[in-house]
Amino acid sequence: MNKEEEKKLFEKINILKRYKYLIIAVMLISLIVSIIYAYYKPNIYEANALIQINTKSDTAVSNDALKEALQGNSLSTGIDTEKEVIQTRFIIMKAMKYVDLTTHIWGVNSLHKSIELYLDSPIKVDVKEGKGNIFVLKPIDDNSFELSVKGINEDGEKFSFSGNFNYGEDIQNDYFELTVTKTGKEFEYNKYKFVVYEPAYYAQDIKSLDISVSKINKKANILNVSYRDPVALRARDFVNALVKEYMKQNIKLKTQNATKTLEFINKQLRIISGNLKKSEKNIEDFKSKEKTADIELSTQNVSKKLSDFESQVGIIDMQISILKKSLQKLKTKRGLSTLTLAGSGAETASVTSLIRELQQALLDRDSLLESYTPSHPVVKKITSRINNLKNIIRESILNILSSYQEKKKLLQQQMAKYQNELGKLPKIQQNYLGLERKFDFNNKFYTYLLEKKTETEIKKAATVNQNRVIDYALLPQVPVKPKRKLIITVGLMFGLILGVVLAFIRNAYDNTIKDVEEIEEELGIPIAATIPKYKTQVDGERELVIKTKPKSSVAESFRLLRTNLKFLTPKSQSTVVAVTSTVAGEGKTSIASNLAVALQMLNKRVIIINLDLRKPTLHKAFGIANGRGLSAYLSDQVGLDKILKHTNMEKLDIITAGSVPPNPSELISSDKMFELIKRLKKYYDYIILDTPPVGVVTDARVILEEADITLYVVRYGYTKKDLLNLIKKLYKEINKKNFAIVLNDAEVDLTAGYGYYEEK
Repeated sequence: MNKEEEKKLFEKINILKRYKYLIIAVMLISLIVSIIYAYYKPNIYEANALIQINTKSDTAVSNDALKEALQGNSLSTGIDTEKEVIQTRFIIMKAMKYVDLTTHIWGVNSLHKSIELYLDSPIKVDVKEGKGNIFVLKPIDDNSFELSVKGINEDGEKFSFSGNFNYGEDIQNDYFELTVTKTGKEFEYNKYKFVVYEPAYYAQDIKSLDISVSKINKKANILNVSYRDPVALRARDFVNALVKEYMKQNIKLKTQNATKTLEFINKQLRIISGNLKKSEKNIEDFKSKEKTADIELSTQNVSKKLSDFESQVGIIDMQISILKKSLQKLKTKRGLSTLTLAGSGAETASVTSLIRELQQALLDRDSLLESYTPSHPVVKKITSRINNLKNIIRESILNILSSYQEKKKLLQQQMAKYQNELGKLPKIQQNYLGLERKFDFNNKFYTYLLEKKTETEIKKAATVNQNRVIDYALLPQVPVKPKRKLIITVGLMFGLILGVVLAFIRNAYDNTIKDVEEIEEELGIPIAATIPKYKTQVDGERELVIKTKPKSSVAESFRLLRTNLKFLTPKSQSTVVAVTSTVAGEGKTSIASNLAVALQMLNKRVIIINLDLRKPTLHKAFGIANGRGLSAYLSDQVGLDKILKHTNMEKLDIITAGSVPPNPSELISSDKMFELIKRLKKYYDYIILDTPPVGVVTDARVILEEADITLYVVRYGYTKKDLLNLIKKLYKEINKKNFAIVLNDAEVDLTAGYGYYEEK
């Protein structure tokens, strides 16, 4: 670190020292505020539950007519979508039916801190009108209470209300309607507050602020569901209710298509069962009526093939019907969520994937619409994607439908050939074979539907266990917020930083002199001495510190000033020293009086004259009455012997200012003043002149011409930098070589000056 950097560092350190009390005060204020904030900030507890999400979906393709009915259309929404589903207002409001989040009751202690009570509340409230307003309840006795509220009515207007009521009373007015009952628990506080929120709005608030769903890590499909609440028990209960309701709704959603498929199968079973019974009865009736002839094996084979073709046509008719219904669903908004090609035989990987992508996009849009309007760019983009998917799916279904219709025509052509062969048989045999074919068709189809029903029910049951709760929430023991130690630490650090910033700001706007080098660089005038800060008065009287505290650094600085006087004027005869300053309050009188004592200690004959006739204070430093003084002498009222006063120190005399004259400038500028100085030079080694401030009056400028040495007092942190120009101007005007600066009231014990040692 070079000298320039060291200098800047010391300057900054000195600034901090100068404003240390400001910094400490700001730190204390910030600390107190942070302690108060930490105390009144309510505890926030976090409860967590873990859910394992199964996002795998079976995308296998089958030509089986009801294969998809077995699998259902279990939508693989992905773990990110499941995160959003858990936080939907729909799921939250379902969970709120089991845990009351909308009613909040607080007890207010003697320090006005609110403590939420939840199940420990001594009161129960039922607010029918006026939800969202905070009510204040003060118990009066066992039967009554005072109720007050300041809120907003349904029209958005502010209102205020107060009154006394009984527990259990139905309180109804223009602003609210509610009932307060006692729970039997003890009233621990003198005041209570309560509020009841609308469930829908409160669900929306906690969704965005208090509920969080996140993956525990990138590789695991496990979600951490957390909820934060001021009451630990309520946090646990709500998280558990939320995950249970999610699991319930998740099962309901994932089994929805399987349920629809079962409904379809059961409906077909009822129809086929009736047809089967009817076919069986028709055969029995025919046999009892007609005596059937033997039918050749070849004829039976033809009949069997015809029966197979009829079954295939029947299945195709069912598939065509399902496809046409799917086309109808594409035209409606509600039908899209249950859109499936189950049972159509058209469950190709591409179409199934498109349908799932469409339903995923629908879920994403519903989730976005909870926070954004339909005109939001993101919502508009996903809506456009949904429309495109619908068009692609529609075209795919139409193509499949066309191919089915062509296949049906080919089957019907084959059936016509076999029907012609059977048409050559006797009528009775034709009728019998027709009944048999119907029976076989219905029997095969009925057996087929029973198998698919069993498979679909198994699939539906298996869906229940796809997602599972790994860990339910436990009762949180330690609040996650507020971090009181951290708040207090941050408050203290903030106070320190703010205090330092304010210190530098104040320093930047402080236009007073605070540095010896500042004076030397600006003026080019030598520094005779730097006097450290000290109390100039004790018990209201001026202190001669060089006498009362001779071993102090302050006393030493006056000795240094005394030494440097010899080098300012080395002549041996009497020396006139003028002590002046720019304005009052810079300490020139204290400097003059202590310098006089310091010179007297060298056994020098010293006299100090108070030339500040307007505001005389010098006499107080020596404990001498002002009485008749210089003003009386200069106005020819008394002689020199009447104004010359001896102090309690040998060889140290004083001439006080005396009464304030009407013309002080004229008196000081008079010839008699200069004659007085000449007379005194004969008897004293040093004549110390305590002059008026040169920045206020012109008296001192005249007398400075007669001084051998001029000591100009500049007070640290008091004298304005702007006044340095006045000092420079005065220095040039009087053109004195023996002109020096005394820096008074410095905050550090500096050793500025010429650096000569004190003589012994």
